[in-house]
Amino acid sequence: MNRREFIRYWLAPAILTVIGAILGYIYHVKVGCVTGTCPIAASPWKMTIYGSFLGFLIGLMFQPDKKRQ
Repeated sequence: MNRREFIRYWLAPAILTVIGAILGYIYHVKVGCVTGTCPIAASPWKMTIYGSFLGFLIGLMFQPDKKRQ
């Protein structure tokens, strides 16, 4: 796998990971957890990591297929 194929293969997961992290933080700020008893939404760090993980998983769906040789 050369450099161009590597970048093309991992571009969507990388971009969607960053977008997921941003959306996770925005979710914490806008919706969050008022009482503090929510295990994920109570902390901005946890919500950001959770959002980035979901963004990465969604990004894996958009990876191009590897060429079979």
